[in-house]
Amino acid sequence: MGSIVGIFTATDQHLDRNLLLRMRNAIAYSGSDDSYLDITPEDGVGLAHVPLIRRDLSADSYQPMWNSNHTSVVVLSGTILNCREIRDELETLGFHVQSNRDTEILLKGYEAWGTEVVDKLNGTFAFAIWDRSVGRLWLARDRFGEQPLYYLFDQVHSTFIFASELKAILEHPVVSKAVDPQGLQSYLVFGYVPAPLSLVKGVKKLQPAHSLIIEAGKTPQLHCYWQLKQVATLQSTPEAEIRDNLRSRFELAVKRCLDRNSNFSPAALLSGGLDSTLVVGMMSKLLKEPVHTFSTAFEIGSLDAEIWNKNPNQCNSDADVAKAVSAHFGTKHSQLMISGRQDLIGTLRRCVRNFGEPHSNQINVTMLLLAEWLKEQGIAVVMTGDGSDAIFGGEPRHQLDMQISLLQKLPSWLRNLAYANRNKWPLKDNFNPTAFRRADLAPLTVERLSTWVTYSKVEFNQLLQGEYATDKGIIDSLYQELLKTLLSNNDITSNQDALIYMDLTLDITEENRMRAYKTSTPSGLASLTPFLDYEFVEYAMSIPFARKVGWQKDKQLLRETFSDLLPNVVQKRKKYGWRSPFGSWLKDYIWEDVCGLIKTLPETGIFTPEVCNLIQDYKPGNSRQLWSLLTFAIWHQEVME
Repeated sequence: MGSIVGIFTATDQHLDRNLLLRMRNAIAYSGSDDSYLDITPEDGVGLAHVPLIRRDLSADSYQPMWNSNHTSVVVLSGTILNCREIRDELETLGFHVQSNRDTEILLKGYEAWGTEVVDKLNGTFAFAIWDRSVGRLWLARDRFGEQPLYYLFDQVHSTFIFASELKAILEHPVVSKAVDPQGLQSYLVFGYVPAPLSLVKGVKKLQPAHSLIIEAGKTPQLHCYWQLKQVATLQSTPEAEIRDNLRSRFELAVKRCLDRNSNFSPAALLSGGLDSTLVVGMMSKLLKEPVHTFSTAFEIGSLDAEIWNKNPNQCNSDADVAKAVSAHFGTKHSQLMISGRQDLIGTLRRCVRNFGEPHSNQINVTMLLLAEWLKEQGIAVVMTGDGSDAIFGGEPRHQLDMQISLLQKLPSWLRNLAYANRNKWPLKDNFNPTAFRRADLAPLTVERLSTWVTYSKVEFNQLLQGEYATDKGIIDSLYQELLKTLLSNNDITSNQDALIYMDLTLDITEENRMRAYKTSTPSGLASLTPFLDYEFVEYAMSIPFARKVGWQKDKQLLRETFSDLLPNVVQKRKKYGWRSPFGSWLKDYIWEDVCGLIKTLPETGIFTPEVCNLIQDYKPGNSRQLWSLLTFAIWHQEVME
């Protein structure tokens, strides 16, 4: 667990101990300690490690860690969940392994299999190994990007730098603090910056399931070591067999997380939804002791009744269900009450600083406060139900896209007639008008798959100026590349199978997992996701979308497979998207700060003065656009100025 930093250079001035220490300390939330770094000037390499949980440090977990003959050294961020399995294999090969520590297992595995060791790893990881015997620095990132890894290659100074967080990269003098136009445009459309882009010119993110080899005098070589290649292949497999396999794989995924962290109190985030309930249910089944569960609730602001259809309790409906689920499984449950009267603007600034680059989902503030609270409760590792929606068709857009495919089976004249008379249908509530409006979008095309992104390019390009206003085509090229990869490795015909692949590749890796890492790490908290165990994902994604969902019923296969674990209150409950009162809290508590920050945007030279009109047009029920610009304004002040 922890974060990593490194420099590989042919220039002495860029391999300075104080420089490496500054980079390390930029992400050392629990205090600086220069003992966790190692420099070998003769190799031009400096590596540093920031331990996540200091009380867990011991001699056999110290990083950077060298092998016995001092030819290879590693720094590792994250957790390798199948250490015991790899250790058994290493010992069969004759290797002497002293512990089950992630770092030792990785280093011994590298000695045994070289760079192919990454194929054997199951877990959340980002690491760097310097092999002085061949003069090679090797970096790799886990399959779903649960551990971030930023890097910059400065060819002029023959310098390569990397770090778990952007803040550390920005400490190096070769980095120019300039906003990248492609990164900005992708942020404004998605609400996050997808790899390999970042929001700073020259800085890239190593993509999930990729590795990078750096050798002196050569251009870094990028390699993809894993892809989904069996999407939607189980067309005729018996239902009972699919359910049995799903269940056994999920149980194994939860067990791996528990076994790897058996020295910590078992804990989980419990929203009251299907996914977190399944995680808590499986944990309770496998453990003899009660699980510690945690949820959040909100004090309702003055404008919330208007937003929540005159029913402000809807905002806390998940919290009420979480209590019922806790009672069902006998967990030790605690609830954090969040109020808009606390230092909301201060919390938002702290959140943006922790992320290191803007990330516009409002849930970030909740997750930051929750992580800080869990630290106070003495919790170090927590499990979540993240990832399931993307894999099993749990998002509203999945149902909508299915409606589009059904409507496309009708001739266009009949679709038009049906749309014109939709309010007279006996089944009018089963079809969303959005499905009719998008029924002309052909399946398995960029236009169809990208129609669900948060904002259109036009909406934001009108607010930008100069080089930032020119459409770089980055959104289309991103989808084109993902679609090409999917279709070259899989024989699929369903747009929904392609859509959940996109969600897994983009939203889960770049939005969901980055939120988990960057809100939890500063509090010394590790977040584990059994649904993203890659062996479980491979099997679940081989099940066609049509076998996972029912008409107007999300994740039907998951509900039926684990029906015995689900309390009635969850089994019968419709999916509710995550809700918060932050939209109204902006108006209620920090509106003056919000207006002041938005008015700074034209001063950056990036946005036009018209961006300030969003303040006048603001409606609390539709706050995402303003929230995106607000977090960017804070980030630019905190990081770039």
